[in-house]
Amino acid sequence: MVQRTVRVRVPLPASRFSCNSLRNFPARLFELLPEHPIVSIASVVELLETTKPTATKAVRALIEAGILVETTGRRRDRTFGYAAYLGRLRAGTELDRPR
Repeated sequence: MVQRTVRVRVPLPASRFSCNSLRNFPARLFELLPEHPIVSIASVVELLETTKPTATKAVRALIEAGILVETTGRRRDRTFGYAAYLGRLRAGTELDRPR
């Protein structure tokens, strides 16, 4: 049996998200999103093994690039979703709702 992996490719601005440095946290976070499509600042701190301010900057950079979207609508304890990936998972699964 052959298994196929589906990867979602989202173009990134090369100047901002190159992986030339291990300290490029937005790029590192982007690489982890297929395995962790829903993240919080706390989970990013653990995933990237970094500080809260650095994790917040990485998340903010991916929000500005249109890759992550905030999903809770709160000011604290927010979660963020990998929009393109979650959109692919939702495709064809929407239920018709009565009006």
